[in-house]
Amino acid sequence: MTEIAGMLEKKTGKRVSYDDVINYLIRRRETASKRYAERLFGIASGLDLYGELVTGRKEDEESGT
Repeated sequence: MTEIAGMLEKKTGKRVSYDDVINYLIRRRETASKRYAERLFGIASGLDLYGELVTGRKEDEESGT
């Protein structure tokens, strides 16, 4: 996540939080981002952890958390 945060800071010219990085990964649904998120959070057999992360973040945003 730190690597992506650094890339985003360089790209935008402002500081970003890990929350910004997670939102960036969710918005960019490209295969590379999904693979990176899976590496970051691990892969459990039969589970779509990335999908659960996306669903959880959407629920958080909808509830205003």
